[in-house]
Amino acid sequence: MRARAHIILPCLFLLVTAGCSPRSSTAPQAAVTPTVSLDRTAAAGGQVVDARYQFTVGPDASPLPPDQTVFVHLLDEDGELLWAGDHRPAVPSEQWKSSQQIVYERPIVIPRGLGTSPLYLHIGLYGPSGARLALRGEDTGNHSYRVAMLQPLPPGAEPQAAFTEGWHDVEIPDNTGVSEWHWSQQRGTIRMRNPRQASTLVLDVDQPVPSLPGPQKVEIRIGETILDTFVMTPGQRELRRVPISAATLGNDDVFSFNLTVNPTFVPAAVQPGNGDTRELGVRVFYAYLTSPPD
Repeated sequence: MRARAHIILPCLFLLVTAGCSPRSSTAPQAAVTPTVSLDRTAAAGGQVVDARYQFTVGPDASPLPPDQTVFVHLLDEDGELLWAGDHRPAVPSEQWKSSQQIVYERPIVIPRGLGTSPLYLHIGLYGPSGARLALRGEDTGNHSYRVAMLQPLPPGAEPQAAFTEGWHDVEIPDNTGVSEWHWSQQRGTIRMRNPRQASTLVLDVDQPVPSLPGPQKVEIRIGETILDTFVMTPGQRELRRVPISAATLGNDDVFSFNLTVNPTFVPAAVQPGNGDTRELGVRVFYAYLTSPPD
C-alpha cells in the first residue's frame, strides 16, 4: 500500500517547499554567477549523478543576505518538477566575499519512469521568507537559473531495492519534487538482486525531525559483516557510498542487508500535537547498488 506523508513537516521538507513556491525578490541583483558541472551528460532513472556547484562572487559584489538556501530543481521540457535537492551552501551566504568562488559537490538522484525528452537543472538562492535572490545567469523566470541539461537513458539492469521487513509503508509527498521515502523501524531489511561482483551501495537517508533529544547511530551490515556505521543528527541528510566486496555479497541470486537505528522514537512523544504512534528510525529515500564501484 502506498501512503501519503503524514508526520509533521520537517525542517528539510520546509526548505524544499519554500524553494518550490518562491516569491520574487525585489532586492537589487546580487553579483553572483551560479554554475553546475555534472559528471555525465546522460543517465538512467534511479542513477546518482555527481554535481559540482560553483557560485562565483563578482568583484563588485555587496554583502549577501544571511541564511540563503540553494534550491536545486530537475525539470522536464514542460517545466514539471521531477526532483528537488534544496540545501544550504558549503559556506554560509553571509560569509561570501567579493571575487570568491564557493565550490562544493552534492549528488543528484535521477527519478525513475522518465521519457526520452531532455531534463534541465535549475538552481537559485532564497532566504528564510522564501523570497528568491536575483543572480547573474540564464534566468528562466522567477530567478530560476538553468545551469545544466541531462539526457535520459533507458532503464538498465541495476539491482532494484525491495524494502521488506522492518519498514513502514512508502510515503509520497504531494507536488514538491521530494522523492518518496520509507521510514525504518529499529531494524529494517532491504533485498536486492546479487550482481556477484564488487559493488557500491548508495544510500540516501535523513533524520528530518528537529525535536529529537539527540543523535542516532545507524549501522549497515550483511549477516555478521558490518559495512558502515554513522551518526545522524536531527535535521541531517546523508548520501552514503558503501563499498561491498564480491565475497561479502555471496553467491545467492538475492542478497539482503540490514539497517539498524538506535535509538528510535515515536513522533507523538517528541512533537506536541502529533498523533503518530509509530516507532520510527530514519527515513530512507533511495537505495541503489552500482557495479562496478563508481
